[in-house]
Amino acid sequence: MQKIELCIFDVDGLCLDSERPFVEFALDFVKRHGYDQIDLDYITSSMGQGQKESREFALKRLGPDFPIEEYASKLSKEAAENNKGKIFAVKEGLLELLAFLKEHGIKTAVATSRVAKSAVRDLINSGLSDKFDYILCGDDVPRSKPYPDIYLNVINNFHCAPADALVFEDSHNGLKSAMAANIPCILVPDVAKLTKEDHNNAFRVIPSLDKAIDIIKEINQL
Repeated sequence: MQKIELCIFDVDGLCLDSERPFVEFALDFVKRHGYDQIDLDYITSSMGQGQKESREFALKRLGPDFPIEEYASKLSKEAAENNKGKIFAVKEGLLELLAFLKEHGIKTAVATSRVAKSAVRDLINSGLSDKFDYILCGDDVPRSKPYPDIYLNVINNFHCAPADALVFEDSHNGLKSAMAANIPCILVPDVAKLTKEDHNNAFRVIPSLDKAIDIIKEINQL
């Protein structure tokens, strides 16, 4: 990494405090519908994936007999209803970091596994949609996280080399996606399950996004 030209942000659990409410909702959902195979570990391990990739994960983890289409359809419908009208809190340090990046001419982008309809809605409702130079969602690419496609598309849009970009993630699947694209990744842990190996593979691990300001100052010699 010579100089950071572009910072790329996940949304859920990273920009917005939306993962914690989802975990509470999902645990209640599986209890109400009798999906006894699904527990907290499964929910937090699957975070950060796109819809197609979540189905692949479910069949691998829960077996081919698990009614994945029924489960995914019901979960998606009830989650959408549950989130209607909600405004998620902006995560600590995000606004400070974005202001710093804008001040120093560093481009910013969103790369989220969520479908555009819901992701953009929540960014608008939280007052964040106009704070990024570019937004790319899970249904905009053939394969979402943990595959590298979404991050490769973002850096290609900016004609930026992987080594000159920096990803911010909170999940194992998001980290895998960034690593597969050869882009350094800073982890900001939230509720998604992370391993010791994830911490070792991350470029840095920080408690809140504003802590990245000093890191970027050091790299860019600001």
